[in-house]
Amino acid sequence: MTSPMNLPKNLKKQFRRLPVATIALTVTGGGLLLGFLWLQSQAINVGQHIRYIECLRQIQASDAQINQNVLLAQSGLLTKHNAISAELNELTDIQNELQKTPDFLSGANRAELEQLLQTYVQVSQEKEQLIQQFITQNAALKKSLEAFPIAIARLTTNPQTTPALSTRLNSLLQNTLLFNASTPKIAPQIQRDIQQLLANPLTATNPDLKIAIAHAQTILATHPTVSRLTKTILTLPTANQSEQLMQTYDRYYEQAVKTTDAYRIGFYIFSALFLAGIATFIIRKLHKSASALRRSEAKLRNIFDNSQVGIFRVSHDGLILDVNERMVTTLGYDSADEIVGIKHTTDLYLDPQDRPRALNLLKVQGAIYNFETQFRKKDGSVFWGLFSARFNLEDDCIDGVMTDISDRKKTEEALKASEAELRTLFSVMTDIVLVKDAQGCYLKVATNPSQLFGVSNADELIGKTEYDI
Repeated sequence: MTSPMNLPKNLKKQFRRLPVATIALTVTGGGLLLGFLWLQSQAINVGQHIRYIECLRQIQASDAQINQNVLLAQSGLLTKHNAISAELNELTDIQNELQKTPDFLSGANRAELEQLLQTYVQVSQEKEQLIQQFITQNAALKKSLEAFPIAIARLTTNPQTTPALSTRLNSLLQNTLLFNASTPKIAPQIQRDIQQLLANPLTATNPDLKIAIAHAQTILATHPTVSRLTKTILTLPTANQSEQLMQTYDRYYEQAVKTTDAYRIGFYIFSALFLAGIATFIIRKLHKSASALRRSEAKLRNIFDNSQVGIFRVSHDGLILDVNERMVTTLGYDSADEIVGIKHTTDLYLDPQDRPRALNLLKVQGAIYNFETQFRKKDGSVFWGLFSARFNLEDDCIDGVMTDISDRKKTEEALKASEAELRTLFSVMTDIVLVKDAQGCYLKVATNPSQLFGVSNADELIGKTEYDI
C-alpha cells in the first residue's frame, strides 16, 4: 500500500487542501442553516401584529359607539347625526386596514381570516345602509317633534280659537308626545282626533292647523320606522362577528408564536454547537497570532517611547490620556504617571486662548499642522512648542506630536535683531551700499539711493541693473 508520504505532489496538495475545504463547507452550511433558523425565529412581525390587533379592537369600539349614538339619537339626546357619520367613516377605514393580513400567518390561516372579515364587512355595510335610513327618518321625526308643539301653541294662543278647540288641540299634542314616548296603543285615538279636526269645516281650512296636523302625521308615520330601524341595527351580529374575528386571529397568532419559539430553540442549540466549533478553531488561530501580536505591540511601544518627538493623546476636554517619554521630558516631568489622567492641556498653555484657537482649527479642518505656541513646564519655565494634531474618530480623542522649538525661536529672534541692527547701521551711513548678484541685479540697497538715481523709493531698484535705470 502506498503511504501518503510517497504520493505524487499534486495529490499531496489535495490532501493538504482537504481540511480547509471541509472547514469552508462546514462554515458555509452551518451559516446558511443558522440564517434559516434565525429568519424563522424572527418571522413574527411585531409591528404588523400590533397594527392588526389594534384595528380589531377599534372596530369593536367603533361598533359599540355607533350603537350607543343610535340609541342617543333615537331618544333625542344626540343633537346631531355627524358623530354617527364620522364613526361610520372611521369604521370603513379600519376595515380597509384589516385587509392587510399579517404576513407571518400561514396561507390557510390568512384565507380564513379574510373570509371572516369579508362576512363582517357585508353585515357592516348592511348596517350602514340601515343607519343612513335611520338618520333620514330620525331627522324628520326630530324636526316634527320640535315644530309640532310650536304650531299647537300658535293655534291655542290665537284669539279666534275657541276654548273647545284649544282643549282638543292640547289633547292631540299630549297624545302625540305620549305616542312618541313609546305608547303606541294610543295611535288610533290620535288618528280619530286628526280626522275629527279635518272633518270640521270651521277648522279644516285653517293653514296653521294643517301644518300642526302634518307634523302629527309625520310623527305617527316615522316613529315606528325609527324604532324598527333602531331595533334592527342593534340586533345585527356585527359585535359577534368582530369577536369571532378577534378570537380566530388570537388562536392563529398563538400558533405562529409556538412555531417561532421552536425555531428559536433550534437556533440557540445549533448556534451554541456551531459557535463552539468555530471558537475552538479561532482559539487555535489566536494562540498562533498572539505571540506575533505581542511582538508587534512591543515594537510599536518601543517606537512610541523612543521617538525623538513628543507624542500625546488627549480627550476632547483636554485631559491627557497618554504621552511618550519625549513628551514627559519636554514638559519637564519625571514620569508619565504625573501627567496621564491628571493633567489637562489647559494647564500647559501659556496663553489660555491658544487651545480654543487650536480646537477651532481642528473642528474646521479635521487636523492642524505646525501650530506654534508657548507652553509652561512643571517648574514654571516657558518654552516654544510646535505641534500637529488630528481627531481620532475611532477612539474619540485627539492624537498629536510636538517638538520643542525654543532654540529655533531664539535663533530667529537673534537673526531679527541682527537684521534690525544692520538696517539701523545702513540708515545712518552716508556712503552708498549696493549688493548685486552675478547678473548685476540689485539685491539690496542701503543709504538713500534716490539722490543718486533720481527714484522716489529705493525698493524700485531691487531686481534691476544699472543699465535699467
